[in-house]
Amino acid sequence: HELRTPLTSIRAVLGLIEEGVVEPDSDEAKELFQVARISTDRLIRLINDMLDLKKIEAGKMEMLFEDIEAGDLVNDCLRSLAGMAEEHKVNLVAEIEGHFVIYGDRDKTTQILTNLVSNAVKFSPENQSVIVRVRPTKGKTPSKTEMVRFEVADKGPGINEEGLSKLFEKFQQLDSSDSREKGGTGLGLAISKALVDKHNGDIGVYSTVGEGSTFWF
Repeated sequence: HELRTPLTSIRAVLGLIEEGVVEPDSDEAKELFQVARISTDRLIRLINDMLDLKKIEAGKMEMLFEDIEAGDLVNDCLRSLAGMAEEHKVNLVAEIEGHFVIYGDRDKTTQILTNLVSNAVKFSPENQSVIVRVRPTKGKTPSKTEMVRFEVADKGPGINEEGLSKLFEKFQQLDSSDSREKGGTGLGLAISKALVDKHNGDIGVYSTVGEGSTFWF
């Protein structure tokens, strides 16, 4: 279904132009070409996400662990998403409670954080803020006493209890039409969870309908 939707859109655009319903050099054609390009981008994202998830599940995702300054990680992520935030008229705010060095894969940790922040931006109302916090926390076991907790808080629509129970499963979009409109593939959170698991970490969310959500790892 996720593959069919953008492919149907692309096929419709090509059909209109092929049959002469729309002139290739017209403004209407330019709009249709943009629709086809956006749908193609969506297909590429979906296929890349599927390949990433399969790699992780098969244990073939290479992990390069190193010391990473958590504040730098957050600031780099927010800089990379500044254009997206500006487009959605959303503010990005970092609240880093100290200097923390974590041990993990830089690219994969950035991917987790980018997934969560970009989701928060997409579902935030205009002129609201997405806040990324970094603070110390304790792990589940005595060997995990010194850990760092990343939080991504938004003022979006929130998630009900039924939605929370299936949030990190593959292709589980809470509102499929809304998620597709906003460019979601239904795999971003599943990939994030798999990558957090590879770091022997935890990931979760707490949310209130109508007030917003906070994803953490």
